[in-house]
Amino acid sequence: MIKKILLSVSLLVAVAACAGGEDNVSTGNELSETTTSTTASDVNVTTYGTDLSQINEKQGAFDAAVGANVYFAFDSHSLDEDAKATLRKQAEWLKSNSGLSLIVEGHTDERGTREYNLALGARRANATKDFLIASGIPASSISTISFGKERPAVAGFDESAWSQNRRSITVLKK
Repeated sequence: MIKKILLSVSLLVAVAACAGGEDNVSTGNELSETTTSTTASDVNVTTYGTDLSQINEKQGAFDAAVGANVYFAFDSHSLDEDAKATLRKQAEWLKSNSGLSLIVEGHTDERGTREYNLALGARRANATKDFLIASGIPASSISTISFGKERPAVAGFDESAWSQNRRSITVLKK
């Protein structure tokens, strides 16, 4: 009889622990849970921060004026002339809208391992950040993150999709 009672109590404790512990479970998606995504034209923009309506408005103006995306060649983090032209426009816009912080996201296409693509995405984000800093944007206002192949802009298994996924995105933060 005592064994049945102890077993019942143990079972109740285990069930209660499972039901109450969901708030502390890590999903591995903590960043995505604290972000809000909006679409500006056909570009998916992730906004970080607390005053989302003002940031979304600024991000929309930024996207319309200069574009948030910079594209890269396969397996490269080098900025071509088109990328540099876009980043020059971004830097000028950011200078005229001072006080903003930003996150540069690095992305890759689906080819390659997860680890390799995270590293390549980081190199792309850092190349973008370095160019913006050289163009007069304060380093303290720019952070980077790599999503590798985890957040494709376009689904598909051909060069037209892959070329749109090899990118960095400049996202306004505050």
